[in-house]
Amino acid sequence: MNNIQLLYRSIINAQRIKDHKDKIKLINDVVKYSASLYKDETTRNGEPYIMKPLEIANICANELGLSYQSVCAVLLYHAVEKEKVKISEVEEKIGIKASKIIEGRLRIAKLQNDKSYLQSEQFRKLFITLSEDIRIILTKLADLLYSLRHAQWYSSEIQEKLAMDATILYAPTAYKLGLYNLKLEMEDLALKITQVSEYKAIENKLKDTQKSRETYINTFVKPIEEGLKNAKIDAETKYRTKSINSIHQKMLKQKVEFEGVYDIFAIRVIIDCPLEEEKALCWKVYSLITDKYTPNPSRLRDWISIPKSSGYESLHTTVMGPEGRWVEIQIRSKRMDEIAEKGVAAHWRYKGVKSANSLDNYLNQIRELLDNISQTDGDVVNQFALEVESDEIFVFTPQGDLKTVPKGATVLDFAFEVHTLVGGRCVAAKVNNKAVKLRHVLSNGDQVEIITSKNQKPAADWLNIVKTSKAKSGIRKFLQEEKQKEANIGKEIFDRKLKNWKLEIEPSTINKVQKKYKLKTANDLYFLIGTGKIEMQDIRDFIIELQTPVEVEQTVVPTPAKSKIKSNQSSDVLSIDQNLTNINYHFANCCNPIKGDSIAGFVSIGKGITIHRINCKNFLQLQEKYPYRIQEASWHTDADDQSFIANIKVLGNDQMGILNSISEVISTEMKINMQSISVNSKNGQFEGMIKVMVNDTQTMEALIHRLLRVKGVNKVSRINQA
Repeated sequence: MNNIQLLYRSIINAQRIKDHKDKIKLINDVVKYSASLYKDETTRNGEPYIMKPLEIANICANELGLSYQSVCAVLLYHAVEKEKVKISEVEEKIGIKASKIIEGRLRIAKLQNDKSYLQSEQFRKLFITLSEDIRIILTKLADLLYSLRHAQWYSSEIQEKLAMDATILYAPTAYKLGLYNLKLEMEDLALKITQVSEYKAIENKLKDTQKSRETYINTFVKPIEEGLKNAKIDAETKYRTKSINSIHQKMLKQKVEFEGVYDIFAIRVIIDCPLEEEKALCWKVYSLITDKYTPNPSRLRDWISIPKSSGYESLHTTVMGPEGRWVEIQIRSKRMDEIAEKGVAAHWRYKGVKSANSLDNYLNQIRELLDNISQTDGDVVNQFALEVESDEIFVFTPQGDLKTVPKGATVLDFAFEVHTLVGGRCVAAKVNNKAVKLRHVLSNGDQVEIITSKNQKPAADWLNIVKTSKAKSGIRKFLQEEKQKEANIGKEIFDRKLKNWKLEIEPSTINKVQKKYKLKTANDLYFLIGTGKIEMQDIRDFIIELQTPVEVEQTVVPTPAKSKIKSNQSSDVLSIDQNLTNINYHFANCCNPIKGDSIAGFVSIGKGITIHRINCKNFLQLQEKYPYRIQEASWHTDADDQSFIANIKVLGNDQMGILNSISEVISTEMKINMQSISVNSKNGQFEGMIKVMVNDTQTMEALIHRLLRVKGVNKVSRINQA
């Protein structure tokens, strides 16, 4: 039997659908169809390509407990991604549920191809897509786990991206969904990529100590197994070695060597019993074990009475074993163990169990978190990771309602957990009937009463008090709303003052004002105006200074002229309608006139005449204020040997070689002198600013027309200033 057949059998056996021949036939048909689509392709290690979707489907079926619909979706996902088959065909073959899983996966792939996907807005879109259907998350986890297991097939760049995705997003998500084994394996494989030597060192230590560890465990569990047998409790014992990443983190945190980590392994006692007997038998086993070994009271964890938000149920204790070594023991039923192994997917087999709604609660919390985080909040990913990885404690309202908050949460965190409005109006609190400060850190089992006031508002320093993402996002949202109100007032003041002063400005001028005050956005500027921290008079003086024409003196001097007499000197390019002698003229740097533009002159006291394009905004303002200083001007038709500065903006796709193509058109093909070029790239697009020397507007238009024909260039325009 070959590997393909083995994987197929494994998938079918995991489905528990032996009596559903139609479902078995569907999986069989999809496997054959998928294999036919990939008949000429191989994986990176040379196996038939069908092995990849089969292995991922096997993870879904056996490790995540997913049904035939998810398995079929996984088998056809890569075929749809590679455009070998249309999504409409998938829907026709295996139904709309499976096609929706594939559509969600395709959106994730598109988002994660963007290098900025971990920025706030992209991350929001990514997680919202994940949370549309839990199977989208689970099939994505299986796909990523497959890639991590075969990371050696990929380039170092791809390996690093796999490790980052696992560490930042998918391992924390797996943890919150109760997929602890998957979470631990992902972290181990990510560590193997990012810190090879540390991983290998711990791996070798575990191998070296395996025999002695197993000998100790056999000695430790023998009296426990005898006690279980005498008590006629149907249970098995097994052990789990701590993951390499967990050991590595503990070594770093405790600043010890491998030998200094005492809880390298944990013992599990798994009871086979009916649902209604689980709790009583778990405590009976606890009593039996603590009769044999002395427990550490501070290390007792009861997640049977109150399961974790992921649905995890188990009774944990740490006891003193032989040779004075602490040993962790986990006591649970077979049902609890399946949930611990397969997480949320296992809940679907145990409807009615109180922890079954934990996934919906978790997804709702994350959606609320993402809805409240500003698009400009660059810390969204760290907030997300903090939220899903925090250990939990349980606290109560005065009415006895149970609330779950992260370990280290404060009274203020609890207030926001109750409701955002309660958090925003919180002025004080009582914990176990004693008055405490807002920064008071809560403990397991505390009863908390929140005292509110309608006059209370969140303050910026509250961000230093709270720990939870929900509280932080609620505070930030309020502060941003308050800031926006002040900014709106500032904008009204700004617009009204400019209108009163008859000043018209371009967006570029506002950018310059921002730079003067070292501000990132116009909204920041308006906020400071609204709060009175920047005076409008100072801004007015700065704008007027900006609008004073900056002139570039030319070597060309017009001859004494009568009305509209042109110069006979070949170096002269202009005729000015005025009887003037020994007057220099200058081309305005704000609009850079070139031959062929409609122009006029403005008499600058002590500086001669400044030549503007007649549609220049600076010129129009000068014309309105000083009409008597405007002079007509025109170009000599025979002055063809003069060159003028012109600025061009080029927008297009950021692709390899495009800058060389643009330069070749300008310098080689058009034989135009290019003085400077600057390029900015963002999100696959580029913006280029080019300064050239041209003879006239005809040359300028020809250049623009030719640049538009360069592949990848989307827009070309002449601008006033580079």
